[in-house]
Amino acid sequence: MSHVYNGNPAGAVLASYTFPDDGDGPPKAADYNVPGEGMADDIARLKALAVGGAITRAFGRWDYDPSDWTIDLNGSLSQVDISAGVKAPTIAIDIPDGATINTIRATIDPVAGHGAMPVGVPFLQLIHYQPSGDAATTVGTQSDIVVLPQYELRHVITLAAINHVVSRANRVYRVRVQGESQGNAIAGLRVLGIEVDFTLANIDKGAG
Repeated sequence: MSHVYNGNPAGAVLASYTFPDDGDGPPKAADYNVPGEGMADDIARLKALAVGGAITRAFGRWDYDPSDWTIDLNGSLSQVDISAGVKAPTIAIDIPDGATINTIRATIDPVAGHGAMPVGVPFLQLIHYQPSGDAATTVGTQSDIVVLPQYELRHVITLAAINHVVSRANRVYRVRVQGESQGNAIAGLRVLGIEVDFTLANIDKGAG
């Protein structure tokens, strides 16, 4: 009689396949075509699970100038320097090769007490550069569009519709978040973290 294979462990992604046993007589084409087609369907399902759909990944390991920013035990940055020359902290984003970056969000928390909006408002930026050290290329920038009084509440800056395909062969990717600066700025703005939405195009072979 035929042998039914139910996957290992049973109930996993694999479907059930029926194979002929030695005593079933001469094999027929269907004995091999049917399980072969089933396995092809499973391969397609596995690929869809591996590369299909959007993924959100959070990041929070900052590179920053300690004369401009401090960091707390939760990994949040607090702005110290509010001059025009304040250096924006950056964060490396480890996104798989070939993925498409769709949206980046930075959560910030300004302090209270602004009489008017800062001259230099916060912004969010996606950049990349070559490991050999060339100048950074800006992929996209989004300034904070929230105004007082909501500006002084914790809120999100969103860089949307990026649609950038990641090339890890010769690029390092970073997100830059600048705080407020110049007139009307108040020290103490916090940058709480980064989220990146991206879509996989293939199973990554080492990056990510």
